Amino acid sequence: MSQELKLCDFDISKTTGFVATAPPLVKLPGEYFSQWEDVCAAIPHLVKQRQLRANIEALPDRKFSEETLQSEEEWRRAYVLLTFLSQSYIWAEGEARVVDTLPKKLAVPWCTVSEHVTLKPVATYASVVLYNYRLCDPNGGLTADNLVAISNFTGTEDESWFYMVHMLVELAAVPGLNAIERVFQAMKSGQNSVLVDQLQIIEKSIYSMRETLKGMYKKCKPSVFYVNVRPFLAGTQGISLFPNGLVYEGVDCEPRRYCGGSAAQTTSIPSFDTLLGIKHLESEDSPSFMEKMREYQPKQHRNFLVAIENQQPSLRDYITESQNPELIKQYNRILDALIEFRKGHMKLISVFVIMQSEKHGFKASEANGKDSIPVQPPNSEDGSDTNGIGTPDMKAEAKDEDTTPIGKPVKALAFKGTGGTALETFLDKIKNSTEAMKIPLPG
Repeated sequence: MSQELKLCDFDISKTTGFVATAPPLVKLPGEYFSQWEDVCAAIPHLVKQRQLRANIEALPDRKFSEETLQSEEEWRRAYVLLTFLSQSYIWAEGEARVVDTLPKKLAVPWCTVSEHVTLKPVATYASVVLYNYRLCDPNGGLTADNLVAISNFTGTEDESWFYMVHMLVELAAVPGLNAIERVFQAMKSGQNSVLVDQLQIIEKSIYSMRETLKGMYKKCKPSVFYVNVRPFLAGTQGISLFPNGLVYEGVDCEPRRYCGGSAAQTTSIPSFDTLLGIKHLESEDSPSFMEKMREYQPKQHRNFLVAIENQQPSLRDYITESQNPELIKQYNRILDALIEFRKGHMKLISVFVIMQSEKHGFKASEANGKDSIPVQPPNSEDGSDTNGIGTPDMKAEAKDEDTTPIGKPVKALAFKGTGGTALETFLDKIKNSTEAMKIPLPG
C-alpha cells in the first residue's frame, strides 16, 4: 500500500474542500494598487461606456513582486485582479474589436503572478470561483444567501450567482473528499464494511452536487450569461477570433493559446473520477480535454489527483480482486451518480449555451463544421424536465441583454464551451467513458 493520503498535504480543507477556509482578500491593501483596484471595481460601468481600455492604459506602472505582495492571499488577489482587468480589456468592445495583443502593462504582471500561483494567465475556474468570493455577513457561513462574487465583469446578480453556485457545488463535494481519505485507510486495513460506508458517502456527495447545480436557474438568466458573461471567460484555444492566439506583449514574441475558464477545471469531480479509475482519453495515446484541464488547476490540487493515481492497489483493482458483491454494487452506484451529475450538466449546457446559440440564429455547422446539434428542450408541461431544469422566459430575458456591457452574442463562441470544446459531443463522450467502467457482478 502506498503512503497514506491526507487532504491537508494538498491544501484541501476538511470543512471547505478545495475552497480556502478563510475568505479571499477583497482588495489588495494599501494605496500602491488602489488605482488598479478602482478600475477593476468599475469594469461594468467602463465597459458600457467604452472607456475600459483607455482607463487601463492610463494606469500607473506597478510592480507585482515579492516586494509588493506579502502573502499568498495577496498573490491570489493579484491574480484575480489581473485576470478581470485583462479579460475585460480583450473583450470590452465585443467580437468586432477583440484584441490579439495584450499590452505590456497587463501582460507582464499577469504572467508573473500566474507563475507564482501556478495557474495560467487566462480566466480560470480558480480566478472567478475559488479566489473570488466574499461573505455578505463576515460572521455568517458559506451559504447561498451569504455568498457574493468580489469581482464581476457585468455588475449583474446573474454573473455573481453563476460563480457562487459553483462555489456551493464545491462545498457539496466536501463529505466525498473526506471519504476519499478514509477509503484508502479502509483498504489498507481490509475493512470492507467501512469501505462500503465511505463509498456511500461519496455517492451521496455527488448527488448533493447535482442537486446544488440545479440552483443555477434561481438567479442566473441564460441569456444574460450567454450574451454578456461568457465572452469574458473565453480563452484563445479553439476560438476562431484568435487564429494565432494572443500575444502577451513584453513577455514573449510568439502568441500563446489557452483554454478559457471552465467548470472542467474544478478538481472535485476529477477527484472522484480518478478514485474510480475513470480516464477520459481522446485516444489510447492522447490526453483528453479533461486531463489537459489539470494544467489550469492550482498545483497542490492537481498533485492530489496524481497522489490518488499513485495509490496501490487502486480502488478499482481492490474491488475487482475482492469479488465482493456489496463493494461492486456500491462502486457501480457511484458511477451511476456521476452519470446523473453529467446528465444534469448536459441539460444545463443545453439551455445556457446550445439553445441560446440557436435562439440567436447561429448554426452548429458554422461553428463546428458539422450538422446542427439537436437540442432536447425540457419535456414536461410546466416547462421543467425530470432533472428540475426549466426553460426560462425568453421574451423576458431579451430585455436584459441590452442592459449589460456587450449586448450582442459572440458568434465565435456559438455551441462551444469557453474552453474551446464542441460541447454536446464532449459531454456525451465523458458520460460514455464513465458508463464503460461498470464492474460486472460475479457469477
